[in-house]
Amino acid sequence: MCPFLLRQYAYAKYIAALAAFLFLPSFLFAQQDYEVEKRILQDAQLAENVEIRQLVEQTLLDRSFEQASTPSAFYRQKSSPISVSLDMQKAGTDYYLRFINNVPTYTLRSYTRGSYFFQKNLASGDFVQVKIFIQDNPDSYILVEPEDEHRSRMSIFVYGSRFYHNVPVPMGMRAIAISPLAHLMSVTKYLIDWPALFQPAAYPEWQTIRWMIEQIRPQLILVRENEDGAQNEHGQFVYIETLQPQSTTQPFGFNCSGFVKWIVDGLFKPTNPQGLLIPIEPLKKEGLRQADNRWNDQYDMRDPYFGLDWIRNLAYAVRKARWPLQTVDLYAEDARNTSFTPFFNDIGYPLEKLEPVLYELAIKYPGDFFLGSISTEFGSAPVLRQHRHVATFFPYFDEYGNFRISIFDVGFERSPQNLIKAFPTGFVYFVRVEASKQFSLPVLRAENITEFAENSTQQENTPLVQVTSSRVP
Repeated sequence: MCPFLLRQYAYAKYIAALAAFLFLPSFLFAQQDYEVEKRILQDAQLAENVEIRQLVEQTLLDRSFEQASTPSAFYRQKSSPISVSLDMQKAGTDYYLRFINNVPTYTLRSYTRGSYFFQKNLASGDFVQVKIFIQDNPDSYILVEPEDEHRSRMSIFVYGSRFYHNVPVPMGMRAIAISPLAHLMSVTKYLIDWPALFQPAAYPEWQTIRWMIEQIRPQLILVRENEDGAQNEHGQFVYIETLQPQSTTQPFGFNCSGFVKWIVDGLFKPTNPQGLLIPIEPLKKEGLRQADNRWNDQYDMRDPYFGLDWIRNLAYAVRKARWPLQTVDLYAEDARNTSFTPFFNDIGYPLEKLEPVLYELAIKYPGDFFLGSISTEFGSAPVLRQHRHVATFFPYFDEYGNFRISIFDVGFERSPQNLIKAFPTGFVYFVRVEASKQFSLPVLRAENITEFAENSTQQENTPLVQVTSSRVP
């Protein structure tokens, strides 16, 4: 055979082999190794229930609700300490088979991590979809929908925010129903960044975050509100605008800017040889803006960026104190590089996306907490978008792999939902601060407090203490 024909023959064999691989039946993918994905799930404390799904395979694959032979029941797994509850129920034109992992969580929930909810059509018995929950949250799950007998489509939602959409899966719904989750991850690993969705629960950084939270919570009872209030470098209660001592006619205390400074002072103070706190005046320094066309530029006298400048300068101060010999960039700790939520220069992220944004940032920066500046439309003549409130945000994964967020505001702990409700059109700009056990909150002495809270936690409907500008009377 001539060289030309030999080359053509070899090329044809290569194309045939490639085509054969691309159209392999999905069951052959079960032969491949998915140890890496198994390890990801184990480290994230996400429990499997494939043993029970395989045990009741006939029920999963039956073509009608009436044929399903396995009643609602409670199962123990030999391969895992996690037990599984199975229930079946009709809903409209469909019916559901729910494999619920009985894993530790704070409340009784059916959508625990690793649970599978299969939806099937009553008339045809075909799979409609399956939801695989990745957090103990009804809006955080993997959604798989059938395309044909051997292919499906996958989307992933984190706290209601869609991270991936219609990713092709070389497995049919029947195969997915009786396969480990790690197998599903393995066949999509080149299209989905699974390590960006699951975080090891045993990271020591999470222990540090939880430890800081435990130091702050008992001290909240001593925090009092005072408009434009903060502690100066000597721990004296002063007004941010004038730096003059606070009036004795009202409780010595903080506004939101002073409260966030108090928490950051807990990291700064142990690094200072004299035990001083962060001085106030440098925290008022204006920074550069990221947007070419600055919103509100003509109304700079309203100081619309005060909250953003304040938190950025706080993060800079504590980082500079920790590494005094290093060159520290003022903007290096701005959290701007999320993959799944749009970032807007100078205003940050939509506050309604608070949970998915912090979920992603926590995985990108394990062991960091965040100072957040919230901007909304504010004021009159004219109405401006203004950074008008600041708070501290502590995202972490607990020992069971559940994602949690502690938000500390002026004297109390606020839930994400409550903060979103308080600022329904708000945006939040985050600046990172590294957590540390070298942390000691400045003392709030009894003589500085005219009255104490009757209870250890204040109600979440406590009015917000707004940012005030130190440069505007």
